Amino acid sequence: MGKNINFIEIFPCSIIFYKCPIDIMAYIEAIDEYENIQSLYNSVEHRMKEIDLLVFVPIEKPDLILCPQPELSELRFQVNDILNNCFRDFGVEIFL
Repeated sequence: MGKNINFIEIFPCSIIFYKCPIDIMAYIEAIDEYENIQSLYNSVEHRMKEIDLLVFVPIEKPDLILCPQPELSELRFQVNDILNNCFRDFGVEIFL
């Protein structure tokens, strides 16, 4: 996440990222639900205000990406669920 944040500070022009700060926070929460992410939350909230457009592509049903390792597949679903639930917390406008 720090590298993406540094890019935004150094190059304030239009940049496309594959992952945004919310993604990183969601992965941390999915890997360790007891991790205190409050300090990250404040940083992510601040950085999300600088993002003009966020495109979220949820996991399709049925899932079109096959993971050979079941634990990675489960991690994908956990992160997908966390992301579905947290976008509104950061004031991200969602178009359906």
